[in-house]
Amino acid sequence: MNKILFTGLIILFLVSVINPSVAIDNVKKSSFPISKGNTLYVGGSGPNNYTKIQDAIDNSSDEDSVFVYDDSSPYYGKIRVHKSINLMGENKNTTVISAINSHSCLVSINANFVNISGFTIKNGQEGIIGIRLKNCTIYDNNIINNHMGIHLFGSNNFTFIYNNISNNKYGGFYLEACYNLSIRENIIDYNRVYGILLFGSINSTIIKNSFLGNGEGLEFLSTNNIVVHFNNIKNNDIGFFMGYSDKTLIKQNNFIKNEIHFLFCFSFRIRFVSNYWDDWIGVKIKLPLFNRFPKIIWYQGSFRPKIDWIPSKEPYDIKV
Repeated sequence: MNKILFTGLIILFLVSVINPSVAIDNVKKSSFPISKGNTLYVGGSGPNNYTKIQDAIDNSSDEDSVFVYDDSSPYYGKIRVHKSINLMGENKNTTVISAINSHSCLVSINANFVNISGFTIKNGQEGIIGIRLKNCTIYDNNIINNHMGIHLFGSNNFTFIYNNISNNKYGGFYLEACYNLSIRENIIDYNRVYGILLFGSINSTIIKNSFLGNGEGLEFLSTNNIVVHFNNIKNNDIGFFMGYSDKTLIKQNNFIKNEIHFLFCFSFRIRFVSNYWDDWIGVKIKLPLFNRFPKIIWYQGSFRPKIDWIPSKEPYDIKV
């Protein structure tokens, strides 16, 4: 057994000396999820590596991975992901997909079961767009300086996690007629009009995100059965706007330094549970009597407010 182990170590040493790039490639590859299929490489120094991301995607098969090195970055032009693959960048801060002009949609997803991670996607009309998709994951990307960050229509079972979706000229997310979305631990900051707009969407969760410095942090129109839990909603013009929506749980969020924390109209079955409001009377007047007061959220143009019965006395420690 010892002889076999020693022989194996010698072989590995010789391989790394004769062709060090192979050893480096194996180390980089091991940092990412193992795919069921083959891995195709873009950039780098491998003998069969592609120079264009689209060429690698076109030559892949379902369940393959396309791994993109950052040494040839930025990669210009639009990309169409039409296979059920993992598309992975080497480093999200240095592996850049950028538009040739601002009218381009940079990444168009046209297949189910697509995972995209490890890129900066910037300067396009839309960073990522998808229509009638299911079971895709967008994680650990920078989606910045586009007109629209992410636009989905009629899609379901999507997961967005660990993304930085910031400084987009119109909005961060526009999600229309979607359901079963999980939006978790994203930075959704400084988008000019809104951080996230849900329109006609149902059965989704928005958990532990940062909504900082947007026109509107969150906007819900004609939504149903949405959970908004443990988010930082801070320094927006309007923290949260809801219209024509039903059955929404808003729980343990921080509402801090928004010009207006919350607006709603023609919306029903909204439950507020223990959110922190920096304008709540129990925060402003630190006396036991006032600490028992609920937070009243007024309905626009009516005398029928919603109530957070037991607001938090201190902001939650929400780190994204």
